[in-house]
Amino acid sequence: MIECNNCKAQVNPKVKEERIPGTELDVQYIQCEECKKKYIVLLKDGKTKGMLLRARNMQAKYKRMYGKENVTEVETYRKHMENYRRTIQRYQMQLRNNNKNLIKDYL
Repeated sequence: MIECNNCKAQVNPKVKEERIPGTELDVQYIQCEECKKKYIVLLKDGKTKGMLLRARNMQAKYKRMYGKENVTEVETYRKHMENYRRTIQRYQMQLRNNNKNLIKDYL
């Protein structure tokens, strides 16, 4: 459970996904059951979807490597994954900034 910043109600974080009308953006969000305020979890466009797929593939490779490969190689790959995660976060911020008005109208 998390607390809604708007009405202070306890919210069960159930992620929903919708397309912002007239765009190629999908928005994943949680919504307060009491006041209906939406909190964005993730914005997805074509590039984001590809990035998330790559991140999942990287995680799968890391799981296969862990305990079987050279420790140095595994640690290097983990750092590479961490850098890619930061790249996704930067892109998310850029996507939010570039689409501020669309998001504001949607929410």
